[in-house]
Amino acid sequence: MRNVLLLLSFTLVLISCGDKGAKKEIIPENNTEEITIPVVEKEEPKPALVFTVQIGAFKKEGTRFSSLENVQIFSENNMYKYRVGSFDTYQEARSLRKTMLRKFSDAFVQAVKNNQAISIQEALK
Repeated sequence: MRNVLLLLSFTLVLISCGDKGAKKEIIPENNTEEITIPVVEKEEPKPALVFTVQIGAFKKEGTRFSSLENVQIFSENNMYKYRVGSFDTYQEARSLRKTMLRKFSDAFVQAVKNNQAISIQEALK
């Protein structure tokens, strides 16, 4: 009987590992009841300071930049600010800015620390 329970538990673990949803670990308790504990996958922490390229700021939210991939919309000071990219270094953001200037003449690098815009001078200290 014990071997049958072990085989059943092992089979359930194998089946649950193949599931595309959240993984669960099944632990038998006193051979009478099973307890299911969800396995939480860790997310990588976001850096406190990132550099982005701001391509526009408007009083009303619109769809002007909806055709661009990975556009982030921030609401700051009663304005909707549209930014692209998220870089660890100022140089990486400057490189993207040069590319974006072809289409968006007012594009500039914006430093963001803990989801708040800060000056480049403060970010580079």
